[in-house]
Amino acid sequence: MRLIRSFVALAAGVAMVAGGTGVAQADPGFTVVVEGHAEAGARGTTAGIALLDRATGSYADNGANARLRFGSASLVKLFIADSMLRRAAHGQIALSQADRNSMAVMLRSSDDPIASSFWSRFGGSSMVSDVVGRYQLTETTPPTNPRYWGMTQISAHDIAMYYRGLLDGTGGLSPSDRDFIVACLRQATSHGTDGVYQWFGLHDGLPRESAVGVKQGWMSGVDSHIYRHSAGIVGADSRYVVVVLGRDPAGAGSAHTVAAVNGVVQKMFPGGLIPRVQGGIGDTYYATGGPRGGLGLPRSEELPATGGAWQLFDKGRIYWSPATGAHFVWGSILTAWEAQRFENGRLGYPTTDERYAAGGGAWTAFQGGRIYWSPATGAQWIRGGILDVWAGQGAERGPLGFPVTGELPASGGAWHAFQNGRIYWSAATGAHWLNGPILGAWQAQRMENGPLGYPTSDPRQVAAGTRVDFQHGSLTLRPDGRVVEERAVSATSRAAEDTAASATTPAPSTPSTGAPSTAAPSTGAPSTGAPSTGAPSTGAPSTGAPSTARPVPTGTDGDGTP
Repeated sequence: MRLIRSFVALAAGVAMVAGGTGVAQADPGFTVVVEGHAEAGARGTTAGIALLDRATGSYADNGANARLRFGSASLVKLFIADSMLRRAAHGQIALSQADRNSMAVMLRSSDDPIASSFWSRFGGSSMVSDVVGRYQLTETTPPTNPRYWGMTQISAHDIAMYYRGLLDGTGGLSPSDRDFIVACLRQATSHGTDGVYQWFGLHDGLPRESAVGVKQGWMSGVDSHIYRHSAGIVGADSRYVVVVLGRDPAGAGSAHTVAAVNGVVQKMFPGGLIPRVQGGIGDTYYATGGPRGGLGLPRSEELPATGGAWQLFDKGRIYWSPATGAHFVWGSILTAWEAQRFENGRLGYPTTDERYAAGGGAWTAFQGGRIYWSPATGAQWIRGGILDVWAGQGAERGPLGFPVTGELPASGGAWHAFQNGRIYWSAATGAHWLNGPILGAWQAQRMENGPLGYPTSDPRQVAAGTRVDFQHGSLTLRPDGRVVEERAVSATSRAAEDTAASATTPAPSTPSTGAPSTAAPSTGAPSTGAPSTGAPSTGAPSTGAPSTARPVPTGTDGDGTP
C-alpha cells in the first residue's frame, strides 16, 4: 500500500506541488510544511522549506519561498566536494589522501579555509556550474563575484533536488563517493572550526531520529542580511530530505535567525522525529490531526498484517486492508479487539473509525461485529443475530442499554448481558431479548436448561400483559406484577390423557359434552400469534388440557445478572 497521493493544492500561501522535476506529487500528510511556513512568518523570518520522502517520492515545499534565492553560505561546500570527487573519479583532477581528509573536515566541521583553498585550486564557480548541469538545478547560480563562494545563490527546492540526485545516483556521483559525503554529514560536529555552534535546526530539532546527516550554513552582514541554513538527510535509510533556509535583515541579530530556524523544525516535527506515515494509513492519520491529533506520534513504521497493514502510534493504531480501507482503533476498544486476536479473530478488520454513542460512549464497527464502550460498562464486543436484535431495539439507546459482557456460551447457543436485560440465541430459535421480571422468572427455572427452553419471541403486549414465548411455553408479566407461566403440553401427554379418558367414560351417543372443559386457557393456541418453536411435539394446540397457568417466582430483578 505504498501509494503516491495526488495534488494537495494551496494552503496559507504554501504550495505542495510536484514541480517540473520529475518528483512525485505532494503527500497530503505533509501539512507540516504549512506549519513551518507559518512559524517563520510569525517570527518575521523569510524561510525556504522543502521536504522530500524518498520512499514514496512525495515532495512538499512552501511555494514561492522554496524557489526564492538565498546566499548559500557553507551549503556550497556540498557542491565543491561533489564536483571534486566526480572529476577525480573521471581522471580530470588528482586528489591526494590529504585532500580527501581535508574535504571530510570541510563537510563535517564546515571549515572555511579548506573551502577557499579548494575553490581556488579546482575551478571556483565552474564547480557550481558543473553541479547545476548534472543535477538539473533551476534556481542555483554561481556567485556574482567569483571570489565569494558563500554568495552562490541557492533555493530550498534546488537543495532538496541535489540531495535526491546525490542519493539515487542520478547526479553522476559513484556510490562510494556518495557514501563518503553522507558519512561526513552524519558525523557533523557540534561546532564548526570557527567555533560557531552548528547543531541548530535539524540536528537539535530531531533528537529522536537515529540518524541525521546535515550540512549547515551561516553568514552575517553580507548583502545586509543574516543567513542560517539547515539542510540534510534524515533516517538510517536516508528516507527523508529536509531543507530549511532562513534569512533576516542584518539588524535582527543572528540569535533571532537561529531561533527562527529551530522554531520551524520544531513546529514541523513537534515530537522530535519525522512521522513515517503514508498511503491510506497516512490519509487517516492526518485526518485525525496528525501529530497533534488523538493518536499522537507514530511509534513504528508500517507493519504487515494478515491481508493488510497496520501502524502503531502513541495512543492507538491504524489498520488497513483492501476491503476495508484504513481506520483507527484506540483505548479500551483497541484492548477488547486485541483480546479477540485483532484482524485474525472473529471480528476481522475495523470498517469504521471510532464513533460516538449515547451517554458519552463510543463504538467501532468491524467486519464481523462491533465493539461498544461506555464509562459504566467498559468495552464489549457483539456480533451476529444478537447484534441485529439489539440494534433493532435501538442499540444503547433502547430498553437494554449498553452490553456489559461479550458473547458468552449457552447450552446449544449464546447470550449477551446488557445493562437492563439479556439477549439469547440458538440455531433453532434465533436471537430474542428479555428483561425485568420475566427474565428473573426464567432465570429461576435455569434459563435455557429449564423446562421452558430458549425464548422464541421478544417481549410483546397481549391482553393479559407482557408476554415472552419459549420453546415449551410462555411467561406473561401481568399488570399486578405477577409473572404467570403457561406450559405447552406435548403430544405424548395429550395421548395419555385421551387414553385415560376413554377407559373411564362410556362412548357417548351425542357430542361429547363430558370431555374436559375447552374453556381452559389455550397454552399453545395459534390465536396468540406465537411463532412456531420448530418442535413438532409441541405444535398441536392444547385445547382440552387443564390450564397450566400459574404464578412463578421472579428469581432476580432482571438487571442482567444471574
